[in-house]
Amino acid sequence: MRKDNHPRFIFRDLGLQEYQVTWNLQKSLVAARAQNVVPDTILLVEHPPVFTFGRTASQEQFTVPYEHESACAGGIPVVHIDRGGGVTYHGPGQSVIYPIIALKIREQRLHWLLRCYEEIAIKTLQCFAVPAMREPGKTGVWSPQGKIGSIGIGIKHWITYHGIAVNIKANLRDFDLIHPCGLKGCQMVNAASFCNEKISVNDFNNALKTTFEHVWNEFWDAAAHMPVTTNEKKSAAHTHTSRLHAQQS
Repeated sequence: MRKDNHPRFIFRDLGLQEYQVTWNLQKSLVAARAQNVVPDTILLVEHPPVFTFGRTASQEQFTVPYEHESACAGGIPVVHIDRGGGVTYHGPGQSVIYPIIALKIREQRLHWLLRCYEEIAIKTLQCFAVPAMREPGKTGVWSPQGKIGSIGIGIKHWITYHGIAVNIKANLRDFDLIHPCGLKGCQMVNAASFCNEKISVNDFNNALKTTFEHVWNEFWDAAAHMPVTTNEKKSAAHTHTSRLHAQQS
């Protein structure tokens, strides 16, 4: 909680919404946030089945033919977007979180931003006794049985967009049509499988609203004492001189 006791973030529940509609909303909110006409906003949404194709994705990341004319793979639409990383899947039963946040100076450390997003998802899943954790050397949210969540970030004018996708009760068969985030042999799992199916996307989102700001503040308080690495300095220089920096896994 901030010193003035007002929450920093507002949350918008969008329900089930087409990916393109939400992406357009993200872009408009980034522009509005840059003009300081909206507060830091967290979008919570589910999407109909869709594959998103990042800037470093390739057709080899599909396990079924990619149909150029219809922009589909396995009957599921493919949307080319401006985040980094490979191909990933969104669909019903998955909580997708898009933070539109104007990063403060101490928060402008992109490696730590990924770790912060991981921490928020992990702490929220642990509210339901899901054994969520990090996997050394890999971005995302993991469990002993496989990967639960993916993270992809975009930064424009030091404002975040894209975000976090957590499998709650997703159709995992759709992940078989791709190598998720370019990871061959990656086993995707649902959070519900760890708690007798007694969790919904709405349950997760409600818990996230409680944990997000607390974990965010605790994380950056701790990160403030971490030394800035050479790679971070290079990343910061790139972000200052380019329109977009994005990473996804």
